[in-house]
Amino acid sequence: MTKIAIVDDNKEQASAIELAIAEYGKIAGLSFVVDYYPSAYALDTRDSEYDLLFLDIQMPGKDGMSYAREIRERNPDVLICFTTSFAQYALKGYEVNAVDYILKPIVTAEFITKFPRMLRFISKNPGKSIMVRTKDGVRKLAFSDIVYVETLGHYLTFHLVGGEALESRGLLKDIENELTLEDGFARCHSSFLVNLKQVKTIKGNDVEMLDGSVLAISPGKRKQFLMGLSKF
Repeated sequence: MTKIAIVDDNKEQASAIELAIAEYGKIAGLSFVVDYYPSAYALDTRDSEYDLLFLDIQMPGKDGMSYAREIRERNPDVLICFTTSFAQYALKGYEVNAVDYILKPIVTAEFITKFPRMLRFISKNPGKSIMVRTKDGVRKLAFSDIVYVETLGHYLTFHLVGGEALESRGLLKDIENELTLEDGFARCHSSFLVNLKQVKTIKGNDVEMLDGSVLAISPGKRKQFLMGLSKF
């Protein structure tokens, strides 16, 4: 699930962002974890816990631009979107590789037009990973290395790029909370959770993966799976 932090000394504007995110979630059928911090000092160095940061540029103490520079020294991957009342301040965002900026006061309709682009950047981020417990210990898997996840009973098999198959005990519905649609994963069948960026082609009621695997598409999952695939 995508984790978002809002850093803004103006609680009213931060709440407006949170409401706009929730509104988009209703429209797209997605869920987000959203946390609020009233200052850069409050979030401190926990930026690595999040996929996307909304940073107010003008804050007392440490302003958003200075904080963004600090973040980039230790974290090149987290997405940063500036929020400001003055567009000229946001234009310096390229210095810290900001994904976008949003003008205040926050207007939900305008926010919703920009937010999907940010989510696409998150799904393409090769740095995202999942921790998987196996009989040999805990293994860190990059999202981009997963072709698909298969379930049988209370066991999961992670089929990886290169042909490796990693077995773990667990339920697919729990993994689905971490490998979400916005991350580029969708079920084609009750037994398979597929990395949509690893799909080669659709043939009738089957999906062929880039590694040569052929997986069944169940009637109940077909519409939602194909809708998800169209976004990638």
